[in-house]
Amino acid sequence: MKNHEEKIVELHVMSLTLNSYTVYENRILMRIIAFCQDDIHDAINQQCKGAKLLTFSRDEVSEQMRHTKIPLRELEPSSTHYSKLRLALQSMASKGIQIPYKVSQKITRYASFPQLFTVEFSPAGRKPPYVILHTKLEVLRYYLSNQTGYHYLDIKTYFQFNHYPTRQMYRLYYTCIAGGQRQLRPEFLAKYLSPQGNYASYTAVKRDLLEVARKEMEQAYQTQQCELHFDYVPLWKDEDKKDIWADRVLFNFQSRRDVELDSSRKAQLDMYQHRVSLKLKLEWNMDQGPANLLCIRIKYTMLAAIDEFFHHQEWFRQKMQNKGTPLTNPGGYMHTKLNALLNKLENNIPYIHT
Repeated sequence: MKNHEEKIVELHVMSLTLNSYTVYENRILMRIIAFCQDDIHDAINQQCKGAKLLTFSRDEVSEQMRHTKIPLRELEPSSTHYSKLRLALQSMASKGIQIPYKVSQKITRYASFPQLFTVEFSPAGRKPPYVILHTKLEVLRYYLSNQTGYHYLDIKTYFQFNHYPTRQMYRLYYTCIAGGQRQLRPEFLAKYLSPQGNYASYTAVKRDLLEVARKEMEQAYQTQQCELHFDYVPLWKDEDKKDIWADRVLFNFQSRRDVELDSSRKAQLDMYQHRVSLKLKLEWNMDQGPANLLCIRIKYTMLAAIDEFFHHQEWFRQKMQNKGTPLTNPGGYMHTKLNALLNKLENNIPYIHT
């Protein structure tokens, strides 16, 4: 791939792999992924055709190793930084990685390996200079797994961001959030959005990572340099006694495509409206007519705010129940609250629960 100007395909497991690389080393890793597109496409095609295990060449199986030769110019645009690049690649070869894999539909675990690859450089004076990455097949069977899917990523947009948390949030959208997984644990975000990952509280993660990413992506969205922007809210187990860590962080990403929904997003919205209608009728005892009238007002861009709204209202109802003062008319109460929320959202007023 020349100049990283095209969209690349990235396996979800690649995006979610945890490492202790520096920011510069992670930039190199993304350029390695961009260079290895043929290998990634081949792995996806094999698994889409039903292969349970990846197949490798006879020589690769014999050595239990794949050798990937990459010109240094593909990993570092400036030849004056080749010494820095070589040191970074050697550093990456000494650091362990953790690659996710699914045990079941709901359980994901991480397999640990001492390194993603080892390196061998071209002899001094060889033009053009190159590096050979030696990767064990036992690592590639995890790293090239299509078990959790894949996505396309605009590599030019990725590299235009100045801050590492923003680049990672951009990847995370296509890896998890676009598929509907909009609630993530802050402890995971601390590791994922920072090479160090040594954060002791949600407040620190919000200040140093989430806000940095949100502000930079918002600016890029406003200047037409990025198709996405986002907001988020923390979800607490007990809103009266907030712990050091929030239980989850709920994300609301919006893209330019949200204005006119494609058939897939329209179907997703229809299903969401149907689920909310059932929730109002079965869990809150609201009559069908008022419930349906509220639900048809729900827009695609409101989903995260409404999820957080229900999270808070269910907590509040349980709190009143525990105090011995349950809601006497839950349907009427919820109609008033949800109608007020929709009025605010329709007028672009941020939602703050009360």
